[in-house]
Amino acid sequence: PRVMRSVDGRAWTGVTDGVPASGWTSVTFGNGLYVAVASSGTTRVMTSPNGVTWTAGTIEAVELRSVTYGAGMFVAVASSSARRVMTSTDGLTWTGRVVPTGSWQSVTYGDGLYRTSRTCHLRGSDLAERLDRRLAALFAVDPRLSEPLQGQRYDRGQYLKGHTDWFGPGREECT
Repeated sequence: PRVMRSVDGRAWTGVTDGVPASGWTSVTFGNGLYVAVASSGTTRVMTSPNGVTWTAGTIEAVELRSVTYGAGMFVAVASSSARRVMTSTDGLTWTGRVVPTGSWQSVTYGDGLYRTSRTCHLRGSDLAERLDRRLAALFAVDPRLSEPLQGQRYDRGQYLKGHTDWFGPGREECT
């Protein structure tokens, strides 16, 4: 299945109706509509009112990486192209926006602002692997449960909201 859905986050069911073979990368929900974007394939955007029945939208053939919803607008970002940001009010018809250069990987919305960033995973080098192991030992975390070292870059005009990526004690994710 190309799309999976769940009512509880534990048990997942595949959805195949109306979902073409594409490199699906991100999905969001807003204004009563699911919107999914893809980095490859003939269909780069789909919408669904219920997560089961999907309809193809119209969007420029760019490598879409992420989509979010906020302030009445769906916003998708691409890793390349002069139009790295695409916007839509209905999730079906999109408009490309010319923005600063860079390979954008994600977008989110919060506190009245959209946030984008570029990520670089530092894998494969001996130094990165040693540092990963040392940090895991320092914080008493099994290295298999940690993310690889990452570098984040925020270009001029991009937004950083201070946050913590972790699960608190007693949460199910920690057991």
